[in-house]
Amino acid sequence: TSGGLSLSTSGAATVDNVTAANSANITGTLTVQSTGNAVSFSNSDSTLSNALSVQAESGINVNRNVTIQTGGLTLNADTNGDGTGDLDVADSITVSSNGDVISITANDIDLNSTGSIASGNLSITDSDNTGIGLGGTPINGGLNISDAELGNIAASNLTLSTTGSILVDGITSGNTSNITGATLLSSGSNVSFSNADSTFTNSLSVQANSNITVGQNLT
Repeated sequence: TSGGLSLSTSGAATVDNVTAANSANITGTLTVQSTGNAVSFSNSDSTLSNALSVQAESGINVNRNVTIQTGGLTLNADTNGDGTGDLDVADSITVSSNGDVISITANDIDLNSTGSIASGNLSITDSDNTGIGLGGTPINGGLNISDAELGNIAASNLTLSTTGSILVDGITSGNTSNITGATLLSSGSNVSFSNADSTFTNSLSVQANSNITVGQNLT
């Protein structure tokens, strides 16, 4: 029984078959941290009764379903911001917060073909601020989410943040319909809509410290 529990190692950490019943006595946040390596969810699904925070320098690999029943989920795959820590969600695997908040910080996100994220409010932050590519044109070294990957994200509201630039290319309404509220694009530099038209099913808010350039139709 604990108000919160922190598990830390300089090596790799693996989470395997944690059950809601056996995590219920941790009434605060369970923190799993690798200060020099990766954190992986492997072998069997895990369900946490309360909040979970995962902190890794060299990536978070989700190879089994992860469910948070209440309290939300924090995933930081690149804690030192050196651009080597990605979040990888394997095919047919779901990361779910049961409608609570999910906060993700990563160099990049890879949902493969059928990996998915199901959240209430979802924030995704570019860890090394090289920029965000949303849609058909990836940014070299950036946090890139394809149109198809966007279709595998369900959230009440979605916020994408970087101090770098954001490039939006060819987003389709079908792949934004699971964002039931607002999508916010927040850049410390420029936001550009380029190459192909983009359509968002629900509301869109764009914030940039420099310029917003709409070079293609935006609906």
